Amino acid sequence: MNHIWSWRDGWILMSIYAANQKTDGALSDIIGAADAINHAIPTELELSKTLTKLAQHGVITCKENQIRIAACFLESIERVYQSKGGLFQSAEKGLKWLKRNEFVKINVEQYVITSDQATSAYQEYLEKLRR
Repeated sequence: MNHIWSWRDGWILMSIYAANQKTDGALSDIIGAADAINHAIPTELELSKTLTKLAQHGVITCKENQIRIAACFLESIERVYQSKGGLFQSAEKGLKWLKRNEFVKINVEQYVITSDQATSAYQEYLEKLRR
């Protein structure tokens, strides 16, 4: 199953991890972390595809507007995140972690981020930057 993971998945995975260190896992915080890691804002399609894959394989949980790393993976993702390479290598480190693990698809639910949700989260992120 390692072939399903892309660089984008590693980027968003590590953005989720970084956002969860200081916040409650809101989409706006994940967008902010993604911007810090890659100097880019993920689109609603990128977010939807990656969040769906990660949730379907049990890597993250998505409940009540909170996106979190599953507890069973927190320690190993933390080690990868803190490893040599720094912030700008986070996406590559996340991708390597995803490819190194054998995941089983545990559900087929789709996690869809709408254009309105993405825009609202982005605006919230911009407001936090202004403070």
